[in-house]
Amino acid sequence: MKIGFLANGFPDSENFLALLAEELGELEPGIEGEFFNKGNASVGASEELLSDITRDCEAVIAAYGH
Repeated sequence: MKIGFLANGFPDSENFLALLAEELGELEPGIEGEFFNKGNASVGASEELLSDITRDCEAVIAAYGH
């Protein structure tokens, strides 16, 4: 199963998602992660980014950092 990990652009959002993906991979070895970053926490994800996620992933986890 491929899971998308979507960071919102805040500091540490990518780091948090990388750790989360690692932990999920240990719990469920068949999980494959693909990482995305929308780049700016104050705006929504672009249609292109959402299209990439829905095309490539079966599920998505979004997170923010600080």
